[in-house]
Amino acid sequence: MRVGALTHGRATAPLRRAVISEVFRGRVGVRRALSPNPLAACREGARKGRGSSPTVREGSGCVNASGSPPSRLGFCPVETSGDLRSFQGWGGRPSRPLPQSPLRLRTGGKNAQPNRARRTKLKEPQLATPVAFIIFNRPETTARVFAAIAKARPAKLLLIADGPRADHPEDAAKCAATRAVVQRVDWPCEVLTNFSETNLGCKTRPASGLNWAFENVEEAIILEDDCLPHPTFFRYCEELLEHYRDDERVMMISGTNLLGEWKSENQSYQFTNWGGNWGWASWRRAWRFFDGELKSWPEVRDSRFLHDWFHDSELAAYWEKIFDAVYNGDVDSTWDYQWLLACWIQHGLRVFPEKNLVSNIGFDSDATHTSGDSPMANIPAHEQRFPLRHPTAMIRCVAADQQLQEKFYSAGVTPSLASRLKGRVARHLKLVSSTKSV
Repeated sequence: MRVGALTHGRATAPLRRAVISEVFRGRVGVRRALSPNPLAACREGARKGRGSSPTVREGSGCVNASGSPPSRLGFCPVETSGDLRSFQGWGGRPSRPLPQSPLRLRTGGKNAQPNRARRTKLKEPQLATPVAFIIFNRPETTARVFAAIAKARPAKLLLIADGPRADHPEDAAKCAATRAVVQRVDWPCEVLTNFSETNLGCKTRPASGLNWAFENVEEAIILEDDCLPHPTFFRYCEELLEHYRDDERVMMISGTNLLGEWKSENQSYQFTNWGGNWGWASWRRAWRFFDGELKSWPEVRDSRFLHDWFHDSELAAYWEKIFDAVYNGDVDSTWDYQWLLACWIQHGLRVFPEKNLVSNIGFDSDATHTSGDSPMANIPAHEQRFPLRHPTAMIRCVAADQQLQEKFYSAGVTPSLASRLKGRVARHLKLVSSTKSV
C-alpha cells in the first residue's frame, strides 16, 4: 500500500485530526486517507454534499514526548489541548463523538469502514476492604473458602499460615498443598504473606498473624480455612466497617449467627456480647486492646467485673474458671477467649447478623477444636438483604444474648451440647466439671 501525505512527518497535527475524524465518520475511506493528497479527498467528499470543507490550521508537525515519529495512520500520541471527540473541523459544527471502545480499521476494501473491536467482558468490582485469611494444613476446606474470596476479588489479601507440627510427619506435605491453593490469585490484588516455617499453635499463630495484619491495614475481614461465607458476607462486613469506623462502642462485626436466624422488622442486625469468630471483621483501633496473655486478668477478676457484667453469679463463676485456665496456661490453644474478654472489658459491642452468613465446614477428624458431631457444624449460610437497615439506638439485644448463653456459652447448656462442652472442658481446661452429668 502506498503511504501518502497523511503519514508523512511533515503533515500537521490539525490536518491529521481533520482527516482521521472524517475516516471515523465514514466520509472518507482509509485508502483515500492514505493517498498523497488526503485533504483533496476530504474536499471532494464535501463537494458531493456530505459536509463542508475542513478548517485546517497550519502548524508544526506532530512529535510525541519521546521524539518518535507519528504512528502509521497518523495518530499523534502526544497529549494535545484538544480532544478528537470534540474537534470542530467541519464548518464549525462538532464532529459526531467517536466511539468509546477501541476500533479497528479495515484496509482491505474499497468502502472500508471502522469496526468495533471485540469488547472484553468487564470484571466485577473489587472488594476494597482487605481480607485476612488464616490457613494451616487443610487444602480441601481452604480451596472452598479461597474460591469464595476469589469471587469477592479483594484489592488486598493478607495470608497467614502456620507451619507443620514436628510430631505430625504428614503436616509438611499438607501445609505445602494448602499454601499452593492460596497462590492462585488471578485478579488484580496486592498479596501480603506471613508464613511461619515452624508450628506456633492455635493460640500464637492466629494472634500473631492478626497483630501483623493490623500493623499493615486499618481494618480487615477475617476468615479461617474452614469458615465458608455467603457471597453477601463481604459486602455486609464492608458496609458495617465503614458505618462504625469511628464509633469505638463497636469492636467487632460478626458474620456468625449460631441461632440460625434472629430477625427484626426494623433492623438488619443486633448488638450482642457474643458475636462469633467464624467469619468476622474489625479495626486496628479495636484489636489494639487484644491481650493474648491476659496480663490484666488478676485485676479484672478481683474487681468482680464478671459478676457486674452478667448479673448472674453462676455464669460469672463459669467464665472466671475459663479465664483462670487461660491465664495459668492450662489452655494454650486458643485466642478467642482473650479477644472476647478484651471486648467485654472495653464494654465493646459485637454486631450480630439477622441470619447466619458463614458456615463452618471444618467439623471433621482433621480439626483441632471442631471435631465430632455438633449442632454448630455446617449451619447453612444465608443471603444478607440490602440495603442494610441500621438500628436507631445502640442497644444490646438481651434476648439474643440469653439464648446464646443458654445454648452455647454457659455451664447450663442444653443436653444436645453437654457432651461437646464437657469434652472441651476436659481437654482444654483440664478441670473436672462440677455440673451435674447429663
